[in-house]
Amino acid sequence: MRAELYRGLCLLLILIMLFTIQPAAFGEEEVLLEEPVESPESVPETDVTAEELLLTPEETPTEDEEHELWIENTEAYEAAEKAADGNVRFSGCGLVLSDRIGLAFHVDVPEALRDGAYMRFEGSGIDRRFEIPDAADEHGLYRFICWLSPLELAREITPVFCREELSIPGEAASVRGFIEAEGEDSDRYSLLTALGNYGHFAELCFGSAEAEMPRYGDEDYDYDAICAALSDQEMQWTSAGRIAQAVPLIRVEPDFRLMMSFGMPDSAAEAFEVTVYGAVIEPDENACYPLAAVYVNGFGTRLDVDIKDAGAHASLKLSALSVAREALDPKGSCTPEQKDFCAALYTLYEAVKSWNAV
Repeated sequence: MRAELYRGLCLLLILIMLFTIQPAAFGEEEVLLEEPVESPESVPETDVTAEELLLTPEETPTEDEEHELWIENTEAYEAAEKAADGNVRFSGCGLVLSDRIGLAFHVDVPEALRDGAYMRFEGSGIDRRFEIPDAADEHGLYRFICWLSPLELAREITPVFCREELSIPGEAASVRGFIEAEGEDSDRYSLLTALGNYGHFAELCFGSAEAEMPRYGDEDYDYDAICAALSDQEMQWTSAGRIAQAVPLIRVEPDFRLMMSFGMPDSAAEAFEVTVYGAVIEPDENACYPLAAVYVNGFGTRLDVDIKDAGAHASLKLSALSVAREALDPKGSCTPEQKDFCAALYTLYEAVKSWNAV
């Protein structure tokens, strides 16, 4: 009975934890056909690197299987050829959907203005900085990517070139704008609307009031069908000794980092040894263990978590999709909004997988 009670608590808390942490300005390892611009400010703060956590198993895609959705202004490179007047010129913007979701901006920066210059991305609740890289691409342009959380997909992002007292803004763009500019007969339309609905239900479920992403289509999700499709993603939890008294809680944050904590009233969870694929995870002040940052292509990647305590051993296997499956289970107690968010997450994952298979 105790184990069933704990599982019930886990189901209840899976997706009702609020998005309380501001998303980091992302910029670590990416699955891109071109290397992203990296910045010290863009690396998520964690004691464990992405390589240690996510280079796992069989579910990690190979390079041949990785694709990037790149929707850009077709006039970008033509404009670059005309930018010979010594001025900074924003030549185009694109939408990038690889492991993560972002807006990419092409910028022509004259050599005389590169020293000490940097790019800023500004928007509602967003202020991120990226340094100018050492070399431009083959078209003479620099490409800067502003990675976005699910709660930021409708927000307008303005790129700003900065140097000393100089500040030159480019044209604002948003993921929502790219979606709504796509025609329904486009082969990308279903993928983009799945992306929009993912942002829409993230806002409904987690209370974002910064911008509004509309719902695309009015057909209800079939929870039972999705739950059945995720039958191989069931969360697996085994425990022993004192660990059996702990409640594994899953929290979803803006960058979709999965968090595990133990509901021990005396904070004894801090004494546990928690590892993910051999990497030791240190608890925070609330005895929460940050497992890994998980993005679109990695929603189905399982994390193998080991917990040791005074000779006892426990294991937890889970993925973002297993969290979604638990929430969509008819025996669960999640709200319709939470279930719709999980269904939209699954739909986006499937849409990206289908796109990658083309």
